[in-house]
Amino acid sequence: HLVVVDSLAPASGSEDINKEGDLLKLYGGLRSLGCTSLVIHHLNREKQMYGNVYAWNLARSVWLLKRTGGAARNVLSFGLFHQKANRGELHPTPIGLEFTWESDRVNVRRIDVLDLPDLLDTMHLRDRVKVALKHGEMPFAKLAADLGFIEEKDKAKLRSTLLRNKRLFTQHNDAWGLLAREQGVIPDTD
Repeated sequence: HLVVVDSLAPASGSEDINKEGDLLKLYGGLRSLGCTSLVIHHLNREKQMYGNVYAWNLARSVWLLKRTGGAARNVLSFGLFHQKANRGELHPTPIGLEFTWESDRVNVRRIDVLDLPDLLDTMHLRDRVKVALKHGEMPFAKLAADLGFIEEKDKAKLRSTLLRNKRLFTQHNDAWGLLAREQGVIPDTD
């Protein structure tokens, strides 16, 4: 069974979402049902969850859903980004979905979030690097510049990401590229 709560603020029964007691009651009530619950919550202008830290802390798993417009008025694309997992690991890559409205139905298909430039700022650095290297290898300096990394601390973070992800990226002299399976040549069996 699945219970969907749309959305957290009205369901909390509180006029002030910053009151942790009301959130504790809501989550306690949901857990007492003994089934899965999907609680929809919204972000403020600072891209943070409304309310206090309990909205984040009490959730077992948090997914961020971001929308981007499609090429046509009847198309919407969404990226799902796993932000928190209390049990198990985070989903390793974002999930993309495209909805197309037609006169008699809605079609849904899975898409590659890496092809949605509007969502790049939401992606992990590892995924942003994959997008940058999608069309071939490039020198580290150009890669850093393309990603907007000017400061040495940002370049160090990029270098660390490249070195830590040897199953994704390969280095030839000063140029970095994607391993063949990331380019779609070798099927990914991981």
